[in-house]
Amino acid sequence: MPSSSHTAETGWRRVFSGSIADVTAASAWVERIAASLKLPGKLTFAMQVCLEELMSNIARHGKVHSFPTETDADNPLSISIDIDVLADRIAMTFEDNGRPFDVEKAPAKVVDQPLEQLWPGGLGINLIKSFSHNIEYRRTDAGNRVTVDFMR
Repeated sequence: MPSSSHTAETGWRRVFSGSIADVTAASAWVERIAASLKLPGKLTFAMQVCLEELMSNIARHGKVHSFPTETDADNPLSISIDIDVLADRIAMTFEDNGRPFDVEKAPAKVVDQPLEQLWPGGLGINLIKSFSHNIEYRRTDAGNRVTVDFMR
């Protein structure tokens, strides 16, 4: 959840499974919210890119175990997303119960050659950092909390 010093004018919350399939559902949900708010296309696109990168990384890397176990079945990976519309920005907060990963401190991949010469993958951190105004990470008792801000 956003810091208590923020007062949301409008807010949404939804919980998704930690599956790649739910990335599409979350993306459609954000698109509907953006359309209802009549957000500019550039802002909507930035939110979509960050959402898709964060969720797909959580789905791919957030599981505690490499192989499904009874423990995984008892505590499946889940991702809750809060979207808060504030006077000067939109905050998207992602909370998951996966492995710790501080996206705020994660180094962006160095891109020092043409894209066609790079190995696929690893550019998500670059995208998140370039499309958002601010990123905050905090490890909680329940898992990870990442808040990504977009200026209005």
